[in-house]
Amino acid sequence: GWTEGARQAGCHTVLAVDSNVQLLRLHNLNHPETTQCVMTVGTDTEDELLELIRAHVPPGRAFHLHGSPPCQRISCTSAVRDAGNHDVDGGVSLVNWFVAFVHRLQPTTWTMEEVPHAQLTGALGMARQFHPAMIDYVPILTMSDYGVPQHRKRCIAGTPRLVERLRSDASLRADAPVLSEVLDPPEGATVCMASTGKEPDYTQNVAHADGTYTNNTIRRCMRSVHEVAWTCMAGHPHCWRTPDFRKVRWFTVREQAALQTFPPTYQYGTHTQTALTGIGNAVPPRFASMVMAGV
Repeated sequence: GWTEGARQAGCHTVLAVDSNVQLLRLHNLNHPETTQCVMTVGTDTEDELLELIRAHVPPGRAFHLHGSPPCQRISCTSAVRDAGNHDVDGGVSLVNWFVAFVHRLQPTTWTMEEVPHAQLTGALGMARQFHPAMIDYVPILTMSDYGVPQHRKRCIAGTPRLVERLRSDASLRADAPVLSEVLDPPEGATVCMASTGKEPDYTQNVAHADGTYTNNTIRRCMRSVHEVAWTCMAGHPHCWRTPDFRKVRWFTVREQAALQTFPPTYQYGTHTQTALTGIGNAVPPRFASMVMAGV
């Protein structure tokens, strides 16, 4: 997502590093001019990563470094789904490593995105106290405030002038379109169930005179198609529903990608689950382009 946004802003990505081979293959489908490298980053591979970046960036050349440390350890949603994978200390430790790596590498500009968390905010606050000229951050930024058609909340850190631009430049703000303005709901679909939702007990449906329904077994997972969409997740897609909450069909890969603001020409290969994982974990290109335009 960041690479696509950078391209839309007129920037060229020379290197993409990830530990997931399948996602790098999708990256290569869309960015064949970029070098893709399989690597699990961290203390053990730091020197190797440093040399790899230096091999791709000529001496004296201005460049931007972006990092998206995996959010699964920190995410509250992941904690509900898989308590064994919830490791806030480990997740924040990787963020701390990345900030230290930025300090060592000294890129011209840099950014990082992660899910919001109080412990993460504390770590970034301490880093800012020691390196105010290098780092600033927004603890919780809602991307729908920047025109992304979903309620996606992230912590954004980076070069202070880039972060301040996001914080104070009113020209970057835009109302997010509602779901039905981005996608054409299938026939009969008036409700969207979030990817994290569970099937309601249909015997508890209560019909109302205006044709709507309520159901006390639903816990914050249903929303009208005439509202801003739910946040895209990596696990599986959202679901189109009838007024009485019955399934019409799952969102397609292309529909999920549209909510993430990927262009319709983007390629996803043939493995649906890999594509959904990549889309759900991505930074929306619209947002990335907005940031990179400030570089």
